[in-house]
Amino acid sequence: MALTFGNMAYDAILEGKTGLMSALVEGCYDLVPIPDAKLGPRKLDVASSYNTERYRPIYGNKQGLPIFLNRAS
Repeated sequence: MALTFGNMAYDAILEGKTGLMSALVEGCYDLVPIPDAKLGPRKLDVASSYNTERYRPIYGNKQGLPIFLNRAS
């Protein structure tokens, strides 16, 4: 996932696009505007996304889906 985000950002730079970041939007990779820092930190439900005992994302029953996708759209 990190490699894909990096490649998307690199391609955006080559195309002269600015003010964007790589993100997962409804389970799909996309370039989106960088959020205004004045809006504060974004929240993540750690308990539903990560196995805190093993320090890794929860990935059961998600084979073939992006790692942070909680449901198929």
